[in-house]
Amino acid sequence: MSYIVFEEDSGKILSVGNQISTDKLYIEVEMKIAEKFILGLEQFANWRVLPDHKDAKKFKLEKIQKTTSENFVNKSIFPLKKFSSIQQTLNTFQIIQNKNTWQGYAILDKDTKEFYMSRDGYFGSEKVIYVTDKNDKRKFLGKFNVGFEDFFHDTKFNIEYDYAGECDLYVATGNDNFIHVRQQ
Repeated sequence: MSYIVFEEDSGKILSVGNQISTDKLYIEVEMKIAEKFILGLEQFANWRVLPDHKDAKKFKLEKIQKTTSENFVNKSIFPLKKFSSIQQTLNTFQIIQNKNTWQGYAILDKDTKEFYMSRDGYFGSEKVIYVTDKNDKRKFLGKFNVGFEDFFHDTKFNIEYDYAGECDLYVATGNDNFIHVRQQ
């Protein structure tokens, strides 16, 4: 039998091996799965250890499947509130624009992390951020995808998008608190 050591808050895999680490969280996995990681056939970044929906005291290994099934004509597309500086508010997903450099950032409390990790449709999904001309949502400038789990590390991460002008951002969600921080 082999073991996967992981971070409890994010589900991020730290190591794979055949020895138990008593001071860290781990789960047992079949040798054939462990070998794929060891041989480089699978990457840690493409997998997460998540709480098992059937048993709250157990965890399971899941491959992250990047899915984006949003459509810009969706009636649940909402504008992001704008700020000029990064907010320190808990549980706020921030899309930061500094000229043509884009980043994501969030500070999530433990309960919020657990909520998102235990719900289907969040971990392993990508949020689509739609970009329109400032004050004219009819002029679509483009879109970019952000991996939802990237927000779980309490550090800024880069977003691949190249636009330096003023714009408005939209996202297909009404429940998650997304904001647009435009720094200059």
